[in-house]
Amino acid sequence: MSILLPLCAAAVCGLCAFAAAKVYYTAKNRRDFGDEVRAHCAALSERNGELEVMLSRLGAENAEFKRLNEIKSKFMSMVAHDLKQPLTSVQGYASALDDGEQDPLRRKMIGNITKAAVNMTSLINDLVDVYALSAGKFSLNMKKFVYNELMDDIYQQYKVSADGKQIDLRLIEMPVKIEVVADKLRIHQAVSNILNNALKFTKAGGSVEIRYYTDSGNLRTSVRDSGSGMVNVDRVRVFERFRQSDFMPDEYRGQGWGLGMSIAYDVVRAHHGIIESDSSGPGRGSLFWFTIPLEQPLAEADGF
Repeated sequence: MSILLPLCAAAVCGLCAFAAAKVYYTAKNRRDFGDEVRAHCAALSERNGELEVMLSRLGAENAEFKRLNEIKSKFMSMVAHDLKQPLTSVQGYASALDDGEQDPLRRKMIGNITKAAVNMTSLINDLVDVYALSAGKFSLNMKKFVYNELMDDIYQQYKVSADGKQIDLRLIEMPVKIEVVADKLRIHQAVSNILNNALKFTKAGGSVEIRYYTDSGNLRTSVRDSGSGMVNVDRVRVFERFRQSDFMPDEYRGQGWGLGMSIAYDVVRAHHGIIESDSSGPGRGSLFWFTIPLEQPLAEADGF
């Protein structure tokens, strides 16, 4: 009995000490937890203030972006109307002056006026198209037509200029009729831009080949040239807007906006198609090709 009493007393003291320690550490943990919560709240409050400042700046930037976009819309409207209309008049007057003119020098000067007006009109049309594409106002008029006839028209259109540059332009025609549902004018524009690009980068004595065929419900069109070729980075960047190749001949540098291939890209993509390029390197020519489905909605549809 004398032995059990000290043991019991020690056990009681131990339990009391444990309970006291538990109470102390529980209270300390609560204080630490409260401090931690308050620290997090302070950090969140500070972060919330930063976000409010950022939202305010974003609102101001959005308002400025909207204002600039309205200015751009007004500018493009001016370009489409106030500049194209005078250029049309210039072409008309030049044609009237050329009619019946006998003096070779005057005819050459009138021809230069006409050529300059046509080139400027083409540049303006490219700008208007790019604006329509970026603003989501680009639409397609989907109708069925014979693709062979379109390709023959394009070939005949560029054959004269190719012969003038002593470039062998060939069209590999399909023996069977190919019908496709697409926007004929826009596809004409895409092929023309690609072909014009090929002729621009091909020197006298070179060749450009146009080929088209069907494959698994798709229509594939390719343009291969023996021109200046491309480095690997240009194969990706050639479709960027306002992009001009470092291999562009000097006589063409600065004559355009660098929009032709980007417009061709957007036209093909609007037709749910794919457009790509390839080259074995500088001086080894280039290949551009695109595919579009043979069948698409007949009704006029938005491009994007």
